[in-house]
Amino acid sequence: MDIKTLLLVALAGILVLGAVWYFSQANGVRLTVDFSSMDALVGQALSIRVVEEQSGVEVARQTISSIAGPTFQVRFANLKKGTAYRVDFYADTNGNGVYDAPPVDQAWRIAGLSLEKDATISFSPTADLVDIAWPETLVVPTQNPGTTSPPASSTVTVDGVIASGEYRHSLEDPMTGIRIYWQNDHQTLNVGLVSPGTGWVAVGFDPQNGMQGANIIMAAVSGSRLTIEDQFGTSPISHSPDGSQDVLVSAGREAGDKTTVEFSIPLDSGDPADTALLPGTTHTIMLAYQDSSDDFQIRHTKRAASSLTLDP
Repeated sequence: MDIKTLLLVALAGILVLGAVWYFSQANGVRLTVDFSSMDALVGQALSIRVVEEQSGVEVARQTISSIAGPTFQVRFANLKKGTAYRVDFYADTNGNGVYDAPPVDQAWRIAGLSLEKDATISFSPTADLVDIAWPETLVVPTQNPGTTSPPASSTVTVDGVIASGEYRHSLEDPMTGIRIYWQNDHQTLNVGLVSPGTGWVAVGFDPQNGMQGANIIMAAVSGSRLTIEDQFGTSPISHSPDGSQDVLVSAGREAGDKTTVEFSIPLDSGDPADTALLPGTTHTIMLAYQDSSDDFQIRHTKRAASSLTLDP
């Protein structure tokens, strides 16, 4: 191999390393919370949020309406490298739908997390309960400041209110009356749903047979509380919470007997239970809502299938 070829090979290697470094810096890091031994809390609601230690700013929040089993994961994507975070979470032990300081509810805090790369932390329930002073403002958008922003022409703000022209695409399904709004960049899909009822509303991506195989996002608003779950179609007629919760940011409101929900998810979360959504591709979706019940186990009032095409 002559010197010119060697130089070209070396230059190519430098460019590849530079690209890897650039994208790793730009895209932020992922935090996975690996829960285990949660047997005593099965069936209870779990709320979890990530907060910047220095500023006290909440950057992400998720709620699981009912813990399905003793082991599961919750993921938060696009956190800032080198920033110190804490994770606050609580189980709604008395089932009243709001946070009550221990010992009424069980609450914990994991502090001092400085993330330089993707990380997984493990948690099992302990007797060391902490009053985390949980703010009940779930309809307020919990935008992760490290989340990839939509293109400059985008006007999407995940706040539970969909303004005229906010999304690049929308359609109204004639069977259900649900209107879905969407737009994406190369990493994130933003979705808005407006349901004609006050119960839960859901969208599922790429079902294989009925619900089976679909990546389903279900959400419900009750008063000032938004509950949103990443679920998976386990059979043609059933679904259950996904082991990895991959909703990045969400907000919702009820007004005029309608429910509006907005959320963002990664195009490719890396979770095998989630559909990989590639820019420029067309995907089958299913839309469903419940007219009055916020219970995700109550059968839908109406359901239909449609399709959407992502921006290239």
